[in-house]
Amino acid sequence: MNFWIFQDKPNKRITIHRAECGTRNGRQVLSEGRSWHGPYPNYDEAFGKAKEMSPRKGAQILPSAILARAVGRGA
Repeated sequence: MNFWIFQDKPNKRITIHRAECGTRNGRQVLSEGRSWHGPYPNYDEAFGKAKEMSPRKGAQILPSAILARAVGRGA
């Protein structure tokens, strides 16, 4: 299973999504400061990269709600 990171700089938010996620595949037009990064071969690699991208040390990085249920990480 591959994972993608959605970075939303204006709202200071980073979310991890499964490659199959409807949000990821929605072909949405991204406004300035919003971008997708990936794919990453597993959740741990995506999470590690998301931590590097975070503007704050110790920032909370959450999986999307659907991903959270799929990998058992709450949300």
